Amino acid sequence: MVGIDKQYRFADLVLSTGQHALWRGTEKIELAPTSFAFLLALLEAAPSALSVDTLIEQVWPGKIVAPETVSQRVRLLRQVLGDNAQDPRYVRGIRGFGYQLVPDVSTLAHDVPTVLFGNAANGDTPLPLPDQPSIVVVPFVDDGRSVVSRRVAIGVSHDIHVLLARTRSFFVIARGSALRYASIEPDPARLSRELGVRYVLHGKVSYHAATLAVHATLVDGVTHQVIWEDLFERSLDEVFDLQQDVTEAVSSAVQVEIDRQERRRAMLNATANVDAWAAFHIGCHHMYTFSAESLDETERWFTRAISLDPTAPRPHAGLSWVHWQRVFLGLADDSAPSAQAALESAQQALLLDREDPFGHWAYGRALLLNRDLDKALVELGRTTELNPSFAVGRYSHSFALMQAGESKAAVAHAAAAARLSPYDPLLSLMLGAQGFSTTLQGDYANGAGLLVQATQQPNLHYAVFAKAAVACSLAGRDNEAHDYLSRVRTVKPAFGKQAFLDLFMYQRPEDLAVINTAFERLEA
Repeated sequence: MVGIDKQYRFADLVLSTGQHALWRGTEKIELAPTSFAFLLALLEAAPSALSVDTLIEQVWPGKIVAPETVSQRVRLLRQVLGDNAQDPRYVRGIRGFGYQLVPDVSTLAHDVPTVLFGNAANGDTPLPLPDQPSIVVVPFVDDGRSVVSRRVAIGVSHDIHVLLARTRSFFVIARGSALRYASIEPDPARLSRELGVRYVLHGKVSYHAATLAVHATLVDGVTHQVIWEDLFERSLDEVFDLQQDVTEAVSSAVQVEIDRQERRRAMLNATANVDAWAAFHIGCHHMYTFSAESLDETERWFTRAISLDPTAPRPHAGLSWVHWQRVFLGLADDSAPSAQAALESAQQALLLDREDPFGHWAYGRALLLNRDLDKALVELGRTTELNPSFAVGRYSHSFALMQAGESKAAVAHAAAAARLSPYDPLLSLMLGAQGFSTTLQGDYANGAGLLVQATQQPNLHYAVFAKAAVACSLAGRDNEAHDYLSRVRTVKPAFGKQAFLDLFMYQRPEDLAVINTAFERLEA
């Protein structure tokens, strides 16, 4: 097959649509995809000028974008080109209207091979990597021993692809293109070049002695580094549970590991030209240290990300989390403004992208902080619907369901969260939600056991000890119950039943009766 490479020559530069690249002589100038699209729009319109509204429609189709974002993109483009706004050589601003390309433009179009399966590997020009993390889910292979293993291989890889695509944090190669690599041995470096992705996920399904095993591997196709791999085994009679469990577990692990890789790469490049995506991930690097200093640093990087790209929803959601955390940790001098700021930042994230689970999660947490449980349940339910493998989203949904009296559903979501992220920085809270929901169901022994386990995790909040005190009291573990209450009172000296109820929004009379009984035993 052939396509068209259209080349635009202007001043000392050449932009090639076939290579998706900009050249100054033999020097390739690195352009972010948005900057490339912006420059191409100006080139196609030359010598005419484009209004700000027209540029928004062409460069950010379907998105809500402020005029300030266009101005910021022009500044970034000028930095890369070495242009001067006071004496523009390439891009001229027209006050009150928009922008125009300064030099004359000539064009040349010719046929070139279209970069499809097998073609890019024959040349030296790989497809460029997108701004956001990019991944291809190669169809999993099977050992050929049974029809079941083949069906599981097809089903698992398809479901993982769907879940990762739904997160909206990844650029995911479409299933149709990934299928073209189903019959060959996975070559991450080749896949990275030909598809323009950094990460490659592949796997194998085997069947032996009535046991199915799924082995998944995540590779950085640029560095050739194996980032993560794991083996999941189930008996044949659990095959359908296997597919769901493996799908969610692999999707969650991929998100966590890629997020960790992106943070590390962002930190390494922190002294270089930090763009919005890198600034966001540097902020994420500081998120789970849980101190006033780390929250200040997190806020600084999220704010920088927003200044670099005001249309990116996730830094706004992250900023909401910072405000929420200050209230949760008792670090805000006045909790009301911080709670309101958490709400407003989350609303801005959703305004920019209504389908991002991270935004719904931030909004749901902010609604809980503002004690609007009913609306919080809706938003957190939307979070888990959009991304079932979002572990912290599952925990937050569990936390809200627990307070609403839906303890059975709360246990299920909290258990799923801990299973999806067994080394999560918030594991104490996941176990705490599961344990207290179990207690509210009347299973005092197991509830107390889970909460004792929660108190042994890092990153503890006094609310975990408070729940453990209540659960252990009901389970007859009086010495531990009084010890946990004493630990709470080291930071909250007057802590008692009313302070416990003020922390949460328990509504069912049965739940309130259980809590009342526990404190009667504790205070006896």
